[in-house]
Amino acid sequence: MSMMPIELDEAKKHMSRLIGQRLSHVWKGYGAAIFLELGDLQPRGRNPCGAYSIHLDGDWRIESSKQVVAGSSNSNHCIEDAIKQLQGLEISDIILTDPPIELCIVFGDGKKLRTMSALSGDPQWAVKLAEAQYLKARDGALTIDDGKHSLSTGETDTADMMHAVETARRWGTPESSINQGCCERCASFIYLDASFSFLDFGVCTDATSPFDGKVTNVANVCSKFRAA
Repeated sequence: MSMMPIELDEAKKHMSRLIGQRLSHVWKGYGAAIFLELGDLQPRGRNPCGAYSIHLDGDWRIESSKQVVAGSSNSNHCIEDAIKQLQGLEISDIILTDPPIELCIVFGDGKKLRTMSALSGDPQWAVKLAEAQYLKARDGALTIDDGKHSLSTGETDTADMMHAVETARRWGTPESSINQGCCERCASFIYLDASFSFLDFGVCTDATSPFDGKVTNVANVCSKFRAA
């Protein structure tokens, strides 16, 4: 089956199959991309694949009844900690909005996972149904297809992603000899506005710090720490 447009009501019927399913495995992909594997798991590389899968590759956030727990702009380790809290939860509802075509996944404990695009273009999410069909947004409409569900784009984007990954690996996690507090919670730390692979990096702006003007990791520790 090639890509076909699908009406909102029909898409909601497909999505209703996910209600009552439990999150068997939750994992983080490149940048801020997260994957929710539902139902029985099958082996597949480093991460197993569920009978159903939800892939979020754009902007998203996890909400409790009182606050935002985490979002796609948080650091990598914050994202990983937050999605661990979803493991084992049951989906109690899935809300599709149109337009724009966004997802809101409601869990049994009251938490919500929302997509919330902050860039022009289509929301970056896809849902794998049991028949190996993929439901997603394309050109402002809902579509269903037979597996070409990748949300990544062309060769230029792939090259940029690989460059970001290699640079982040090269920079690593520097540490000062005297440990008082980490950059992530320091008032002098400014996040980089760059690729998702650089979410854990920023620049120190404290003139008295040995890291002033240098790229640092959120986990870096320094004697000049000032609580934000």
